[in-house]
Amino acid sequence: MRTLHWLALAGSLFLISACSDGVSPADRALDGPWSTGRTLSGLVMVLNLTWNRDRVIGTGSVNAVPSPAHCGNAVIERLTTVTLAATRPSSTEIRGILSIGGGVQMTYQGSLTRMNHINGVLVAADGSQCAMTLFQRLVP
Repeated sequence: MRTLHWLALAGSLFLISACSDGVSPADRALDGPWSTGRTLSGLVMVLNLTWNRDRVIGTGSVNAVPSPAHCGNAVIERLTTVTLAATRPSSTEIRGILSIGGGVQMTYQGSLTRMNHINGVLVAADGSQCAMTLFQRLVP
């Protein structure tokens, strides 16, 4: 009977760990620099992200190369600051707001497709979408 109790406990722990989020607060493997390289829209972004079970937050910079860069009705003309505040509805989904400079806000939607790759898009206020894939490192 005691062996059955331990087997049941071990099985429960296995199921809990198998169903838990891919990135817990104790596992900070995704923290650090993430960048886009140059995108088709002409934006280059670098963010220092901090991950936990249900959020991703970060700050960094975005630049237009060449200037100006457009994503729908949003226009980026020069190097400026950027902030991401996002939730994680699941271990792979990221949904949030990207604040650019002092005023432009865009929706960011992405999926963590590998441990070092977010396949994402920016959504401008007019509904236009611009690819904004992030890689976990600094892309030249």
